[in-house]
Amino acid sequence: MLKFNQGWQAGHPVAPYGLPDYSKGTIITKGLVGYKTAMPVLGGGDDYLAYLKGDAAKNVPAARTTYKEWIEAFAAAGDGAKLGLFFDNATGFPVVSVVAAANVAAPALAGATFAGFGVVFERENESIFFDLGSW
Repeated sequence: MLKFNQGWQAGHPVAPYGLPDYSKGTIITKGLVGYKTAMPVLGGGDDYLAYLKGDAAKNVPAARTTYKEWIEAFAAAGDGAKLGLFFDNATGFPVVSVVAAANVAAPALAGATFAGFGVVFERENESIFFDLGSW
């Protein structure tokens, strides 16, 4: 994580409000958060979880996507497109998707919640940082 504004977070508490500030239950809703992998499509939670747990057989594009796939898709997109971070509504796992220029004002992916756009691209670390809550 590159940026986290604790003052903003404290002023915008996360439900349920009974959770202590900055506890294990605090959800970060604003800041730059980096990702190296994500689910390739919604509904692939079981395969992605197996990959995260270390299943070598799931270290394939069908189970996870990486910086390489994201940059290839982004490069093929038209002018004004952006990389968007979405969270699967069923599993909470991240999905990185190209958002066409026509949809940048209202990014949407059926079955997922939009989190933010990619703003820092670290080729040397093969990661992309997304600005959560900036939209």
